[in-house]
Amino acid sequence: MLNFDQGDGLIKEIMNSKDPISVVRQHVLKNGGFWNDTDVVNKSTIFEIHLYGVRGIGLGADEALKNWLVSARNSLESSRQC
Repeated sequence: MLNFDQGDGLIKEIMNSKDPISVVRQHVLKNGGFWNDTDVVNKSTIFEIHLYGVRGIGLGADEALKNWLVSARNSLESSRQC
């Protein structure tokens, strides 16, 4: 699950990176997930990122990452309000 410190830090790391896809890839693999390098650049294939209990889906990794970032921010905001 995405916690406050981890979530804020990871979002900043992704946003400040010159290669945000690689940052997410490293986190996914480090946490025992699967990463399909072949489909990363294929914008006609649905790509899913599931990391720390947050999911992002899109056509290609770029769109999936954008979706993941929105979902991660929403998850953190919801948690803060509880």
